[in-house]
Formats: sequence, C-alpha cells, structure tokens
Amino acid sequence: LDIQSKRIYERFHRYMHSQRMLRKSIGISFIAQIFSILMNYLVIISLGARIPLFILFIYIPLIWVFALFPSINGLGIREGFYVYFFKGIIGSETAFALSILILGLIVLNGIIGGFIYLAMGGKVRVVEK
Repeated sequence: LDIQSKRIYERFHRYMHSQRMLRKSIGISFIAQIFSILMNYLVIISLGARIPLFILFIYIPLIWVFALFPSINGLGIREGFYVYFFKGIIGSETAFALSILILGLIVLNGIIGGFIYLAMGGKVRVVEK
C-alpha cells in the first residue's frame, strides 16, 4: 500500500473501533435529519399548506431512502416520491412545488459548501489527536 492508502486505512480502522466517535457521528446525523425535516416543514408553510409535523417525521426519511436508488443524486426519484406521499394531503401541484424548492435548497447548500471549500484553499483540514 502507498502512504496515502495506509493513512486512509488507519483512520477508518481507528474510527471503526471508537464507540465515542460512532455515537458522535450518529448524533450529528440525527440532528441533521431533524433540521432537514424542519426545513421541509418551513417550505410547506411558505407554500400556504399545512401538514402535521409528525407526518413529515415519517415521510421525509422514507423519501431520502428512496432517493438512494440508482439515479443522478436522486434527481427525479426524490421529486416523484414527494408527489406520491404528499399529493393526498396538499395536492399534486403543491407537492411538486415543494420537491422543486427542496431541490433548489439542496443545490444552494452545495454551492455554499463549494465556496467555503474554495475559501479554505481547496483543502480539507484533518484534525488528529
């Protein structure tokens, strides 16, 4: 193995056996999913629709899982499932508008992250103890 591959292997091995790091990663992921659901809720409200929040806690994670199906970043699949799940609650047109707005927010998030990456000089800093 070359030096870079060996470093990557060592990091994965260290994180794989660190219960603290695993709990921390799962916690951050859980918080990110809650923010994603709340973002969807705010977009729904901005569209003038109403959906009980607990329904979003069921449907949004399902939509994200279905977006993992082979496609280009879930494009089309994610939007189709937004319409499928929400058409009976807020109507097909509003559900499609919701899906397009969420897609726009995902793209905007990626652009902002890209600018941050470039502002850091195109390098990711690795903090090791």
